[in-house]
Amino acid sequence: MRYARGGNAEFMLNLFSEVIERLGISLLLLATPAVQPVLEGSVRNLRKLSSSGETIFKPMSQNDPQWDEFCEVYWDYSLTRNKCRLSDSIKKAWHTSSAGNTAFASLAFMLAQRNEIGGRETIDEQSFERVSATDMAFLQPAIRALSSRDPKRLRVFDDLLFSAKYRDLRKQLGANEHTANSRVNRIDEFEDCHDETVRPEQKNTSSKARAPKNRIHPEPAPDIKLPMEDPLALD
Repeated sequence: MRYARGGNAEFMLNLFSEVIERLGISLLLLATPAVQPVLEGSVRNLRKLSSSGETIFKPMSQNDPQWDEFCEVYWDYSLTRNKCRLSDSIKKAWHTSSAGNTAFASLAFMLAQRNEIGGRETIDEQSFERVSATDMAFLQPAIRALSSRDPKRLRVFDDLLFSAKYRDLRKQLGANEHTANSRVNRIDEFEDCHDETVRPEQKNTSSKARAPKNRIHPEPAPDIKLPMEDPLALD
């Protein structure tokens, strides 16, 4: 959408809006901050696309509780034979190799396992250092920019930072800014729904048996034999 020429990007946004409004189909849009030039030009479409809420995955700091939880959840998916304890030094090396970005962190963990399976069969600080120096070496400028939190360095990579104009636009639409250090809200969104399961002793034991419902069975399709033609036959 970003590189669409002319009004093609606006046409796609209008198409998404029509799908949401007329067909009632929910759409899940995934994008990096590089899409903001397209969204800034249409408040109407941006409002419709964000009507069901939005989630911005910001880089997690090393002392962020979400970072600890992220590492603990991913650590359970270790497939190496020798699984060591997730120490603070490992989480620090993991954060250094990813700057707390969820995409970079998951990629670093996957590459670290791929390098260690069939070799040392363990993931430690050395595993993430090796990934940073080899597999993810081309991403190091972007990772260092994220670690610095310097807006000037982040603007070099247009898909890492939202502009001030876009942030102001979100505020006008009532979007909430979630701080990086805010804890995850673990309240069940269905807490108001009570379990209304009827227990066996509470069932209404009526003497009248329910009449069986007449089920309509579709008729089998007729067996139609199509003529076979030789594709090599000449007229």
